[in-house]
Amino acid sequence: MTFVPKLSKAVPIWLCVLMLVYVATYATLSIVKHDNFHSFTLDLGIMTQVTWNTAHGRLFETSLDRAMDTELIGSYMGNHVRPLLLFLAPLYRLWPDPRVLLSMQSIVLAVGAVPLYWIARRNLKRPILHYVLVIVYLLYPALGFINLFDFHPVAFCVPALLFAYWALLEERKILFWAMILLTLSTKEELVVPVAAFGVYCLFFSAWRRRGVWLLGTAIAWAFLCFIVIIPAANEGRAYRFFDLWSRLPFLGELGSSGGGSGGALFSVDSAYFVAHLLIPLGFLPLFGPELFAVSWPSFAYLLLSDRAALHQVGFQYPAVLIPWLFLATIQGLSRLERRLRLRHDLKKWLPVSLLLIGTLGANLPFNPVRTSWLSGYFMHMPQHEQIEAAMALIPPRAGVATVNPFGPHLANRRCLIGLEKYTTGLNMDHMAEVDYVLLDLVDCRLFHTQDPRGDYGRMTYEILDTRDFGVRYWSDRILLLERGLPPGEEVDEVRAYVDDLVEEGRPCWP
Repeated sequence: MTFVPKLSKAVPIWLCVLMLVYVATYATLSIVKHDNFHSFTLDLGIMTQVTWNTAHGRLFETSLDRAMDTELIGSYMGNHVRPLLLFLAPLYRLWPDPRVLLSMQSIVLAVGAVPLYWIARRNLKRPILHYVLVIVYLLYPALGFINLFDFHPVAFCVPALLFAYWALLEERKILFWAMILLTLSTKEELVVPVAAFGVYCLFFSAWRRRGVWLLGTAIAWAFLCFIVIIPAANEGRAYRFFDLWSRLPFLGELGSSGGGSGGALFSVDSAYFVAHLLIPLGFLPLFGPELFAVSWPSFAYLLLSDRAALHQVGFQYPAVLIPWLFLATIQGLSRLERRLRLRHDLKKWLPVSLLLIGTLGANLPFNPVRTSWLSGYFMHMPQHEQIEAAMALIPPRAGVATVNPFGPHLANRRCLIGLEKYTTGLNMDHMAEVDYVLLDLVDCRLFHTQDPRGDYGRMTYEILDTRDFGVRYWSDRILLLERGLPPGEEVDEVRAYVDDLVEEGRPCWP
C-alpha cells in the first residue's frame, strides 16, 4: 500500500464538492466579518502580528497581551507555545493579510472531513452513514463557531487528531507521528488530549507501545512548555493562564492572579455546553464510551475553568473535543450496527435519524451563520467609511494604540497596543512607543469592568491629559490622535463629547 492513496480513490467527488462549498461559505463569511470590523485584536490581531513578525525574522515577537509591568515588545511564547506559526509564516510573507489566516482556517477545518470519511468507511458497513457523518461534521455548530471566531491555530488539531487516529488504524507510523506533532504545535494545552489518547492506546495490546510513547511525548512536551519555554519567555514567571483555574488548589497557587466567575462540572452552564455538543450528534458518542472517554480530561479542564468562555460553544475551545466526539459517534454507530442487526426498518434508520434530527434541530437555535447574521457581523457599520478614512492616515510602520475591532487591520507592525488590556490604567512607558491612537469613542464592549462606559471615558481622558497628542481626524465617533500635533480646541470638543457619553450612560454597543 502506498503512503498516500491516489486522490481519485481516496476522496470521492461528492466529498470534494461538499468541502469546496464549506470552504467557499466559511472563508467568505469570515472575511466579510473581518472586513466589517467584527474581528478582534483578541485574538486575530495577536495571531496576525506574531505571524507577521515571525515571517520577517522576529520569531514569535508581539506587543499585544503583554503583562503591564514588562517591556511592551516581547515573546508570544510567554503566553502560548504555538510552533505551528513558524510554518504559516512563509505563506504570510507571500500574502501579508489576516484574510490568509482566515481562509487557511476554513480549508483546514474542511479537510477534517477526509479522515472522518475514511474512518467511517473502514468501520461502518452502510454507505449512507458515511455520507451523513460528513454532512453532520460540516454542519456541526461548534465547528462553524470556531471558523467564524477570528483565527486560532488550535483549529488545526481537529483534522490532525482525526488523521492521527486513521493513521493508527492503518499502521501508518510516519503520518501518525507527524499528526501528533502537528497537534502539539497548535497550543500547549493539547498535551491533555494527546496524553488521554496515549492512555486509550494502552488498553490495546497492538497499540500499547504507541500509547507509552504518546504519554512520554505529552509529558515531555508539557515539561518543555510549562517549565522551560514559557517562564524563559516571560521573565521567569509561571504560565499566567493557570489562574483560570484559581479555585483548584494546585493550579490556583501557580497562577499569577486569582478570581473569576467560576466553572463547575455539574451546573446549568455545564449541562448546556455538553448538550450543545452532543445534540447535533444525536447523543451517539454515549454509545462509544471508550473513545468518548478520551475527551473527558479536556471536558474537565474546560468545565472547571473560571473563564466562562471555555465552557461555551461560540469560541475556539471545543476544538480539542470535536475529534473525539465524532470518533466516539463512529464507534457508537458501529456498535449499534452489530446489535440492531438491521432486521427492521425502524432499527435500520434509527442511527441516521438521530444524526439528522440532532443536526437539523441543533442548527435551528445554534447555527453559527444565523447567530453571526443576527449579531450584525456581516453588515457595514454606519461609521465604516470613517474608520477606513482614519486608518488610511496611519503610516504602515507607525506605533498604534487602538481598540479591539481595529487591531487586526493594523497588526502588520511591531508596535500595536490593544487598549482594552489597560482597564486599570495606562502604562505610560508603553504609550511612549505609540505614534497614533485610534478610538471608537462609543464602543466599550471589551472593557470587562463594572463600569465599562466610565472606565473607557477615564482611559480617553488619560490619553488626552498627556498633551502629547492632537486630533488628526475626528468624524462622528471615530477619533484618530497623532503624537506631536498641538492639542487644540478639538481636544476640548472630544473631551466634552466623552463627558456626554458618560453622563447619559450610553450603551457600549451599538
